[in-house]
Amino acid sequence: MLAVFLYNKFNHKLRLCAMGMVLVCGVFSLVNRSVAQDVFEDQIKSVFLYNLAHFVTWPNSIVQGASTFNIGVYGSVSFQAVLQQTVETETKDGRELVVSRINDPDDITALCRILFVTKEAKGDWEKIKAKIADLPILTVSDGEDFINRGGMVSLLRQNKKIQIEVDYKRVQQAGLSMSAKLLRLARVVE
Repeated sequence: MLAVFLYNKFNHKLRLCAMGMVLVCGVFSLVNRSVAQDVFEDQIKSVFLYNLAHFVTWPNSIVQGASTFNIGVYGSVSFQAVLQQTVETETKDGRELVVSRINDPDDITALCRILFVTKEAKGDWEKIKAKIADLPILTVSDGEDFINRGGMVSLLRQNKKIQIEVDYKRVQQAGLSMSAKLLRLARVVE
């Protein structure tokens, strides 16, 4: 009788331990899936950003003599790493694509052609906007209110897809132009 009792108690502990392991594995699986989805979304956004470079034209006076095409990332370190990997061997009009992490609005220079402001950095947007007001820099973000707050291009997740929103009037005010192909794909807002 004692042996049966100990056996049942042991089985109960074993079942509890097994259920605990299943629960822990399930939680880690969900966390890993969430991280994987974030990385995948960053990869998609980085490809969009790379392609934007090919559908936007900067003034000749700006690009003439430049040996590189510079993309600045203000905010997330992880997005900067993903973008760097995406453009590693790519060029724009024969110029090497260079990705730089920017930590302070004062570090933004006229050499920057595209500035991606991650949603985590939206609190600094007003300072950034003031710093680049007269520069031909295409501003892009994945932040919800970016267009309404004075940005040019938003990459927003809608229904499991990335949607491009463009404020073309602001793009033109910066001295830039966009191809008709891009404008057909984007949702143009005013």
